[in-house]
Amino acid sequence: MLTRRTFLKSTLATAGAVAASCPVSAVRAQEQQPLAFKGGGTAATTDPSTVAGEKFAKLVGERTAGKVKISYFGAGQLGGEREMVEGVQLGSLGMVITGVTGHRIYDAFFLPYVFRDRDHMWKVVNGPIGEEWNQTMIRERGLRVLGYAYRGPRQLTTTKTRITKAADLKGLKIRVPEIAPMVATWRALGAAPTPMAWPEVFTALQTGTIEGQENPLEIINSSKLWEVQKFLHLTNHVRVAWITLLDERLWQKMTPATQKVMTATWREVADEIQKTVLAKEGEYLDTARKNGMSIVQEPELDVRSVRDAVKDVWRDIAPKAWGAGVYERIQATT
Repeated sequence: MLTRRTFLKSTLATAGAVAASCPVSAVRAQEQQPLAFKGGGTAATTDPSTVAGEKFAKLVGERTAGKVKISYFGAGQLGGEREMVEGVQLGSLGMVITGVTGHRIYDAFFLPYVFRDRDHMWKVVNGPIGEEWNQTMIRERGLRVLGYAYRGPRQLTTTKTRITKAADLKGLKIRVPEIAPMVATWRALGAAPTPMAWPEVFTALQTGTIEGQENPLEIINSSKLWEVQKFLHLTNHVRVAWITLLDERLWQKMTPATQKVMTATWREVADEIQKTVLAKEGEYLDTARKNGMSIVQEPELDVRSVRDAVKDVWRDIAPKAWGAGVYERIQATT
């Protein structure tokens, strides 16, 4: 008997094979029925991911001769990350560029020091393990991972406390994304993790509701966190990517050639994000410093003490999120 899972897998494989043989320029607009949907993200309007989202929408429209129209809204205009992911599941949104999916697989990306470096992360998410995760997301949530984009490693900022070792974090109220691995990580470090949607963070830092937060340099920069934070600590404690999620129902309404446009165009803008962020990482630090932030890094910052404090956090989370042995497969990926 042909199960739904087998049918979907067969359909996707066939569509992928056909799409691979169709160059982007070969889209025949008359074969694609018109599709119009909204997409969104929470990053500031100047953030590379927001710029990329807007460009992606523009290019897809042009390359499908107007048959696929995407209206992209950054800076949290459509809500927080979880709200938008739920919107894509419900069909009120078509896509989201997010760092938080609300799914156990991608929440576990936020476990500390899972990926050794950028290349290691790409080998995992773009390899067999990543494809297994994508199929799980389609099956369980009806969400397709259209692709990933680079984000710098997450760094810690604080209002008044200069952190030089893990013990200095004791009791500090640190905002974290609304996901369990982050809560577990900062508890292991002795801090008081405070889950909070990103649009609320700046005001919470301003009023003192929280004493710190952690994010990549590009977010710290585009959000001008130096206005409410004094210290920037280069902990590099988490490496995650932007994840672009698409409503699978929309994907199935696209011709193979249109699907090719979607994936190829996302790869193009994702490559631009990575080049932009890598080229500007030094500039981001200089800008933060010029705006009054004090940069704390090795050897003054004992990163080893941070690593040691969180080295076992994965044990209670990774097997449940990814299945037995997957964490070990990730570490063995070269």
